[in-house]
Amino acid sequence: MSSETESELEKGKRGKTMKRFWTFIKHKRSDGRQIPPLKSEGLLHSEPVEKANILNNQFQNAFSKKTNISKEEFSNCCKMHGTTSEINDINITVSGMEKLLSTNTYSHI
Repeated sequence: MSSETESELEKGKRGKTMKRFWTFIKHKRSDGRQIPPLKSEGLLHSEPVEKANILNNQFQNAFSKKTNISKEEFSNCCKMHGTTSEINDINITVSGMEKLLSTNTYSHI
């Protein structure tokens, strides 16, 4: 702990000092720029090169050119085991869009 923080504690400025102290401790524990350990194939990886490779593989899989895959392939790729439900089609109509635009709800867009 720095001498500045110690002297403030001694002066009895408990409220602000304690908040500043714990903010300092929080920032020292994590600078917010680190990527936490990543799990791949059941193992946690914390080395930067390993994490980079895991993220690289994930992005390559997510943005591959293959566009027509089966539900099973998708579940296996995303490790989504169990049941998934189908979503209904989205119907967009001219009258629906005109109604939305006329309400002025989206005027900020």
